[in-house]
Amino acid sequence: MKKTAISLLTLFFVAFTALGQSVTITPTTDKQLTLTAAGVAVPNITGQRSNGTSAAPTALPNGAWMMSIYGRGYNGSGYSTNASSAITFGAAQDFTPTANGSNIQFYTTPLNSVTPAERMRIDHNGNVGIGIDTPVAPLDVNNSTTSMTAKFNGAGSKMFLTLFENGAYRGYLGSYSGATEDVDFGTGAGNATGKLHLTTQAVPRLTIAPSGNVGIRTTNPNAPLQFANSLADRKIVMYEQQNNDNQFTGFGVGNGFLRYQLPNTTDFHGFYAGTSPTTSDELMRIQGNGNVGIGTSTFATGEKFAVSNGIRQFGIMPGIMGMSPTQTGLLSIARPCGFRVKFRCLVR
Repeated sequence: MKKTAISLLTLFFVAFTALGQSVTITPTTDKQLTLTAAGVAVPNITGQRSNGTSAAPTALPNGAWMMSIYGRGYNGSGYSTNASSAITFGAAQDFTPTANGSNIQFYTTPLNSVTPAERMRIDHNGNVGIGIDTPVAPLDVNNSTTSMTAKFNGAGSKMFLTLFENGAYRGYLGSYSGATEDVDFGTGAGNATGKLHLTTQAVPRLTIAPSGNVGIRTTNPNAPLQFANSLADRKIVMYEQQNNDNQFTGFGVGNGFLRYQLPNTTDFHGFYAGTSPTTSDELMRIQGNGNVGIGTSTFATGEKFAVSNGIRQFGIMPGIMGMSPTQTGLLSIARPCGFRVKFRCLVR
């Protein structure tokens, strides 16, 4: 009887101490805390908290922690005052009988510091934030210290992230097709009708069709490279001298004509053919001033059209057609006051 009374007294003391004070357990084996249940019972650890006092509790406010799990280490002179690592369970709104929104926060302490910082949060809506405490997407990552925000690594020669929409496979980003060092972004083999768009302000600017045709400002390219059906003096710019519709080298499209553009009258349109791995011959040129030369790049004064075989040159001037006066023959059609044709040929 005496032994039973002592046991009851001890149990009452332990219960009173646990309710009113912190409880410290010092394990002596590696099995430090074991919860065992059978049947439908599920082992659990529960932390509950109210606002106010134990005698007069009030509803838990938004931002308060319901429970925390701390990790503290001995620093040589004592255990850390702050938690070096922690998991906290917080209220995401003012609690009511029908509203118990919550979140979970994860903390670690940087090197050479004693102040923990929040690293990750699972918000009330299931959004996961890394480096941000207000995630607005299922995964919201914010990195304010380094330029590398995330790293993905796969084993072997192929690695990719897949993209699905409503359960349907759309495409991938990674290294899969081509050489091992190549990077891919596009639709997958199972997406036979999908196109790849590059957009600005959510508007497609460049489209790659399943056929491989590329469209610029058109989403339905029917050729290997197709531009939008629009008229523009400056459609393709090969070299820009000034940012305007006239001083550039390139192409434009007018109403019923194709425009070949030079930035000034001293430049020329040239047609070339290769003669070796390092050289080419000029076949024809159209000067920026309108002169046309075939086999020659020199023009007599006033000459608009010139043809040369490397020995003789045939030229046309306004009102005059003939062989160059510097050669051995001359054929001319003179400007008229009536009509006159003059032929002269010197043969040696």
